Amino acid sequence: MMKVLVCGLNYGLNYVHAAMALESVEVVGALTRGSDRSRALARRYDLPLYTELATAIHRTRPDAAVLAVPPSQLRPLGESLLAAGVHILCEHPVDATVLARLQRAAAEHGLIADVAEHFSSVEPPRLFLHNAMAHGLPLFAQMTFHSRLTWSTAELLSLAFASRPTLDVALLGPPMLASDGHYRVLPLRLASSPVPVTGLAYAPMDRVVDRADKPVRHRMSFVYPWGSLILGDTFGPFQTLGAAYGSAPAPDLHCDASTGDAVGALRRAANRRILEQLVARVDEPGSTREARRRRQHWIAELDHALQRTIGEALAAAVGR
Repeated sequence: MMKVLVCGLNYGLNYVHAAMALESVEVVGALTRGSDRSRALARRYDLPLYTELATAIHRTRPDAAVLAVPPSQLRPLGESLLAAGVHILCEHPVDATVLARLQRAAAEHGLIADVAEHFSSVEPPRLFLHNAMAHGLPLFAQMTFHSRLTWSTAELLSLAFASRPTLDVALLGPPMLASDGHYRVLPLRLASSPVPVTGLAYAPMDRVVDRADKPVRHRMSFVYPWGSLILGDTFGPFQTLGAAYGSAPAPDLHCDASTGDAVGALRRAANRRILEQLVARVDEPGSTREARRRRQHWIAELDHALQRTIGEALAAAVGR
């Protein structure tokens, strides 16, 4: 059984829930700043709570740690854990330079430094990606995503294209105002070779809207000679549409879990899958680990390029 230390009990609480359903993983403690909320959660789930990393490592002897902490804390926390012989699983986003540094340190110690692939572990995107890879390169692709979800957008693209399209992030026109006046919409080119990929990123105009439910998280469409694969949103529906006049039949596939309790069930299943993958990766070949390292670096670079392009465009729009 893998012993896991959870660092941070905001999103990290999801991993506590996930581990409770797995026989292969045991959460042996939580590392937090010691807020009243985290202390109450530790009592509720019967978790030893620590506010000092050295004490947590000494008392729990973890095999791995989940780093569900702010990006500024990832590097020092990750380096200390790796130096102590602990595998690390980072929640995104992760700066490309920080990720490269952590993965080099992990390689030196024969350990894993991974980024959690949450959205690709949710069932509708998993089906979409499986079929995208099975049907080869599309003619072209299009994405719509929230401006705060650039990392997961890059993650989905990296898995859909084994060849990793050439990064080519650029603004295709000035930001546009949504019809309700609450969002700015930015037309983007995400990649150009071997597959043209365009996108629409939308950003809330104020904090009140930013806290509200996102109208769409990730919408993807891949167009093939026979028709299209469409992911309506992160939690579905996923479906296929045949070309109006095409001779090749489209696969008959559909998956929708976008309402009610199904969303929560998909989230919990995804986090269980992430922990199961972490356990399995301890014994994987070095070549497999290196391929994943290169892909995660590509994700981090695309995330950075998207954030920079979107940020500069929004700043210019506000300054007008």
